[in-house]
Amino acid sequence: MTNSAPSDSNDDSTPEELRLALKQCKAQLAQGQQEISGLLYAISHDLRAPLRALTGFTQALQEHLESTLDATGKHYLQRLEQASQRMTAMIDALLSMSRITQADMIFMDVDLGVLSREVIAEITMRFPQHQPRISVTTPLPIHGDVRMLKQLMSQLLENAWKCTMATPDAQIEIGCINELGKTHYFVRDNGVGFDMSLSNKLFVPFQQLHSDEKLRGQGLGLAIAQRIIARHGGRIWAQAKPRQGAQFFFSLSSY
Repeated sequence: MTNSAPSDSNDDSTPEELRLALKQCKAQLAQGQQEISGLLYAISHDLRAPLRALTGFTQALQEHLESTLDATGKHYLQRLEQASQRMTAMIDALLSMSRITQADMIFMDVDLGVLSREVIAEITMRFPQHQPRISVTTPLPIHGDVRMLKQLMSQLLENAWKCTMATPDAQIEIGCINELGKTHYFVRDNGVGFDMSLSNKLFVPFQQLHSDEKLRGQGLGLAIAQRIIARHGGRIWAQAKPRQGAQFFFSLSSY
């Protein structure tokens, strides 16, 4: 007696049923992403009020007790104020990530070189003590949402700026290469670099690759950059060596 193989019920699905199932899965995924983004926004927004109170009372204590506190007491209050400021910056970054996942996008042709120069001017004003040599390829055509692309370059360039602060003859370069008909844009620096064995942490929120306090941010800049590129259907990756600089490459779906 011959045993027949068990039939797979999925084999009976029609192309139309599979299409509808895929559409339903996409809708559920989009709804889930919206709910997560909304929750993240609500949590971040609601944290602001008690944090403002904490910062305000800390500053009031510093002013009120300035003449009576010893060095240790003043140090503790300074640490408390610094921690409040770091948390405020983290909340701002979380809100930025939330807006990226929800914002409508307007695609247009953009000169990424011109956009980069605008970002460089802004960063220079914030870090006037550090003046690396800058090289920007122009024109540098790209197609995407101009607000998001400016935020992308802000995150990548600020990262390069911080990583070259202790580098003699610091250099930062913005340009592109073409491979098999695909354009790969890059931000390159000759700063501290990093060990490629840690590259899996690069785009994970709140991960830090450097122990130096001067290089430590909120651990969200590269995560924000990755999400902006993902919304453009692209990808981002890096190449680096410790103390020999880093290169961040990215490509978008239409370029």
